[in-house]
Amino acid sequence: MTNGDDTKRITLPPKKGFTVKCDAELNPQSDIDRGVMTAHITLDSAYFSDSTIRLGHSRLWGWFGLGRSSFLVMPRVLMHEMSDEWQGKMAALLEEYDETWDWTTHLYGYRIQTTKDGRWVKTPEWLINYRRPNMKIIESLKWKKGE
Repeated sequence: MTNGDDTKRITLPPKKGFTVKCDAELNPQSDIDRGVMTAHITLDSAYFSDSTIRLGHSRLWGWFGLGRSSFLVMPRVLMHEMSDEWQGKMAALLEEYDETWDWTTHLYGYRIQTTKDGRWVKTPEWLINYRRPNMKIIESLKWKKGE
């Protein structure tokens, strides 16, 4: 929603009774192209911990949405089609995660079941074959700019 000349108000969906509101002032087009944005953020007390704003915590909770997912599952074949910079950042985050938690010693393993319309289906070959990716299908999954 636009509030004025170049100001947009973004209200994220409520999470267990708290909200985040962000007024982002979009500067002239050249700044937008460079990714420059000035934001005025209002947070309620649920986002504070020891007087520190926990925006990362809030973004991660928001990413999962209102669903009840307990796990993040990302197809390897799609992650390998991200930019090299993105892959490096992801690898660093996963390494940091592994260095922080010793959770695998308490579990036997996991199985991922593919579903469609609430029913189990065989996982498509293109989704699990990361050694020989089907680029035609993968490219068709990308969001087109402006959609």
